[in-house]
Amino acid sequence: AVGILAWLISIVLQLNTHIVQSNIVTSGFSVTLALANLGFVLAIIVIAIMTILRYETYALKQTLWKLVAAAILVNFSLVIGAAILNFADTLTLYFLNAFNPGGSLSAFDAFSTSLAGAFAPQRVFLNLNAQGQSITDTNFDAFAGAGTSFAPTLVALMNLFFPTLFLIVSVIALAGLFIMLLIRYVYLGILLILMPLAWLLWIFPATSSQWQKWWTNFIKWTIFAPVVMFFLYLALMTLGGANANQVNDPNTFFSGLGITQNVNSPSAGFVSTSLGGSAPTFGSTILGSLLQMIMMVAMLFAGLFMANSMGIMFADTVLKG
Repeated sequence: AVGILAWLISIVLQLNTHIVQSNIVTSGFSVTLALANLGFVLAIIVIAIMTILRYETYALKQTLWKLVAAAILVNFSLVIGAAILNFADTLTLYFLNAFNPGGSLSAFDAFSTSLAGAFAPQRVFLNLNAQGQSITDTNFDAFAGAGTSFAPTLVALMNLFFPTLFLIVSVIALAGLFIMLLIRYVYLGILLILMPLAWLLWIFPATSSQWQKWWTNFIKWTIFAPVVMFFLYLALMTLGGANANQVNDPNTFFSGLGITQNVNSPSAGFVSTSLGGSAPTFGSTILGSLLQMIMMVAMLFAGLFMANSMGIMFADTVLKG
């Protein structure tokens, strides 16, 4: 599921970087631009009538300068929107390229490969069992010793429960991000098509709020992609750092987190005896890995919380799920 979602996210990210060049946007924009130009002619008539009637709200002094500015800017509006989107796409591609520093793959292929590989449970969870043996050893059974004492049994249960829970939560978060990125592509496409009409509505005070609403939604959905990629980048860097810096030293507590403790101390001896002689391994490897998993999930959902705070569609549904 993670592999499929990583592939889908890479595709929809690539689509999001080509919104302005899509045939639907360019064709639809030309139609609404013609309608807006017709609307400017009608606006001149309305301003003339209101000026004759001395209706100050729509009179010449209040609205003519807006009409002139909108009539000029509407012809460059797609260029203006493209410049803003290109800035956001540059930030998005910056984080995408960070997944492929060597440049051997395209940014999108490297992202999907890195995302799919990073969530593999055999890399995410325990590198050692309760006796200090590596679970990547082909001669070792990760559940060996379960039932003989407390610590091996605890490790076996954690091997069953936590990777499963971690992946389920990760799949929910990634599925939500994929759907929201897909919505972003559709939403921004519609906003770009309607951009000339938004400039037309800016002229009159009664309709200027719709112009402000258009810009609010446009900026909100534009910055969503780089924000999501930033937190995905942090999540994968968190997991990458955990895998690269995992120190399986029985003389340290939480060695992957840089915290050390003397295992010969009375308190460590008591814990070691209680856990069947596996306190150093339990502290440095198991709990350290769990904390790294929790941090990675937190980074995934940080993007969703940011999306929810910005009012992004579907973010609240995913968080509730």
